[in-house]
Amino acid sequence: MKTAVLLLMLLPLVSTARAGDRLALGAAVDGLPSPASLEKTARDMGFRPAVVVFFLQWPDDPKDRNFPEKALAAVDAFGATPVLTWEPMTIRAGKEAAIPGRAILDGEYDAYILDFAARAKAFGKPLILRFAHEMNLDRYHWGSAKKEYGPGSPALYKKLFRRVADLFRRAGANNVRFAFCPNAESRPDEPWNALSAYYPGDAYVDILGLDGYNFGASMTLAEHGWTSVFRSFPELFGAAFRRMRALSPEKPFFVFETACAESGGDKSAWVKDMIGTLIAWQAAGFAWFEADKETDWRLGKGLSSDALGYLKSVAAPDAERLFR
Repeated sequence: MKTAVLLLMLLPLVSTARAGDRLALGAAVDGLPSPASLEKTARDMGFRPAVVVFFLQWPDDPKDRNFPEKALAAVDAFGATPVLTWEPMTIRAGKEAAIPGRAILDGEYDAYILDFAARAKAFGKPLILRFAHEMNLDRYHWGSAKKEYGPGSPALYKKLFRRVADLFRRAGANNVRFAFCPNAESRPDEPWNALSAYYPGDAYVDILGLDGYNFGASMTLAEHGWTSVFRSFPELFGAAFRRMRALSPEKPFFVFETACAESGGDKSAWVKDMIGTLIAWQAAGFAWFEADKETDWRLGKGLSSDALGYLKSVAAPDAERLFR
């Protein structure tokens, strides 16, 4: 009897997934996507992503315009749903600088936002807007200087999120869905910096998301200033997922950025565990960070053919579950 129960528990890891167990498999990419880069991503990953996450910063001058029309057209032609991570910051003297919150709230960027929203509406296809992600990390300190990041940051963030969403509504961009996406772990880990403190409210959020990475043994104190250890997917995401579900039990949930380093543990087992966990959570899917950056995060780096086969067996044909 115990053997039979064990075999039943293992079945999802070795057989084709049931229709209800499908996940939208995505890719988070570095740089604006193009037809050529998307085809290369598909070849490198071993499947065609149903979701493509990419990043765009705001202009320093609010009179400038930078709507990513070509990138969105490329993702659409590729057959995927675009997720635009819209970062209200710019580069000054080679460093990231947040757009001042006062400039946004006082309307200095209204014309920019409304133009962006009108172009998003004209795109005409479903578009997920991930505005000011990972707000619970001090790296981003949206709307303020880093030295000002603190107990007042959650209230400022909610005002910024709501203003942008309201302007998109004014423009009639009803094809745009807003995603609320903290990091799975807050830094600093202080009560004021809890991810729930930043939640703009059900009326402004369409999709819940999280980001989180297993750095494995890739970071060392001598080289990087901290030492990383291999951590399981549930260990990284479990507590944050429960907090997100407490905020809104019914909204679609998606992991917009994740990846696992090859060093320090079994990457293939980690990926299988991630899939099983996301299915158990009834998640809509995930996007793998397909880049060689802090470490070589690319999916194919050290992934077994068995794990890739399992990934492909649970792949949903599209991202429809994100829009329920």
